[in-house]
Amino acid sequence: MLWLALLCVGCLALLSPAQAVSPAPVKIPSGVRSLLWKSTFKDGLSNILLLDDVLVITHGKRVEGRNAVTGTVVWAFDTSTVGQFTPPEEAIAATGDIVSVSAPLGSKDEDEEGDGNVLFAFNGRVGRGLWALASGAPGEGLPHPFFSLVGAGGGRVVINVPALSAIRGLDAADGARRWDSLLPPGCAFEAGDADDRVTGVLMRCGKRWRLRALDSGSGATLWEHPVFPLGNPLVEVDGGAVGLESDNAFDLFDTSGRRLYQHIGETICSCSFVATSDAVVLARFEDATTDALLEILDRSSGRVVLTRKDARSYTMFGTSGGRPYWGEHRAHGGVLIQTLGPGGVVTPVVAFPDGDLHAMNDQAFLVVTGDDSPQLNSYGLGLPAEPEPGVVARGGVARAAWPDACALLPTSVLARELPGVHFRAVPRQAAPELDLDTPVGCDLLPEGQGGRPTISVDVVWVGTTPGEAKELLANMPYASPKKLAPAPADQLLADEGLADTIALRVGSTVVRIDGAGDRDLTVRLARLAARSLRELPP
Repeated sequence: MLWLALLCVGCLALLSPAQAVSPAPVKIPSGVRSLLWKSTFKDGLSNILLLDDVLVITHGKRVEGRNAVTGTVVWAFDTSTVGQFTPPEEAIAATGDIVSVSAPLGSKDEDEEGDGNVLFAFNGRVGRGLWALASGAPGEGLPHPFFSLVGAGGGRVVINVPALSAIRGLDAADGARRWDSLLPPGCAFEAGDADDRVTGVLMRCGKRWRLRALDSGSGATLWEHPVFPLGNPLVEVDGGAVGLESDNAFDLFDTSGRRLYQHIGETICSCSFVATSDAVVLARFEDATTDALLEILDRSSGRVVLTRKDARSYTMFGTSGGRPYWGEHRAHGGVLIQTLGPGGVVTPVVAFPDGDLHAMNDQAFLVVTGDDSPQLNSYGLGLPAEPEPGVVARGGVARAAWPDACALLPTSVLARELPGVHFRAVPRQAAPELDLDTPVGCDLLPEGQGGRPTISVDVVWVGTTPGEAKELLANMPYASPKKLAPAPADQLLADEGLADTIALRVGSTVVRIDGAGDRDLTVRLARLAARSLRELPP
């Protein structure tokens, strides 16, 4: 096996040095998705990295490189020879084309501490092994100390070596030591991250905490500040900015050490950010009862220049061509990828009906759907067939294909189902990017009837094909899905744990009905909504 040949416990194997060369940044155009290929992984899917046109993934005990556009496996190797159970999340990093992976050595189970870590590096474009290094067991000191991976950037793989009280930068090409940054006496490493410019290191010094920023290439200290995390601290580095997240708090520092942003709230922060030379895009939750908040900062001044609060949650995806990219998970359904275009204008890039976007560039978008046997979907972008406003955000679907949510269950129909109860329809408009004339949601409020719940109708998504809508319905978050006799719908799906929530599909349209308070009534209302969809003009 490849890694059996590379692994030398307690020593360093130096093979075929290679230079870490990053591809030129490219702006990602706006367009409509088209499926390039898809693959299901029954052994799980742990990590995804995109290196230009090569996709590096880990699943089970296998690491492989695929052509991101065609899905063809271009190289692969098995890691079982180093005793690895599963490549853990957040234990893979890249600088240029060189990928480093840290895995437990000798562990038979995910929950066991094992005999230490093995760190191996390879050229991610061709799958050629470069070097491997094994640590001692946790707590072991010199001459064979334990170490853990911090991150990679600037041509370096950065590790924490507790026995030396040091952060060490290894040459990504050959594994040779290039620099050490000693921690202050009495301090211990707590968390860290790295990018091509900066390595951020959080240290616990007794009852006090310090945050240090290092030059990733040289190891030189750029700045160091006392910080006051509130618990469970995490460090994230992007675009040379260093973020410190902890319970209920988030701090963000520039490359120079200047504080760009600070937030202290009443709930868990769940903060994330992406940074360019000009701007920082930051997402967080204000409190447990509201949707997520997106803030865009001018990096030179730290001033918030734009605030958005029109999505259930946001996901940061990184930068390309000097622009930040993020995903907005809409309350009505679907994920819209956005960027900050010229003049600071938020610009839609592409829309997906479902799934988690894990990596992207100008050639491919990699989206994962499903949990037990995750499916990796690779999409390309094409120009929309119809250049009408909002077509990108709608995934290429024409405006006229989206039904009026209030027309699916008219109040006159409810009056027949619930005699004596009068309902008032309150429409909910779509996000502005969709540019729809009709509401995507409708709340039917009972008037003068104490205890009667509000009934809600939501157009979750309109797919480009019935197959796309069917896949979306299959991936809707039902803990215990129950299929019902669908007619007149194509599909009718309920959740065993939610008595009054039903999802239905007619053709390419997915709709959700909830709030009726009774399973049988909700099923009847869902079938009435399906009949309304059938009667709509094509």
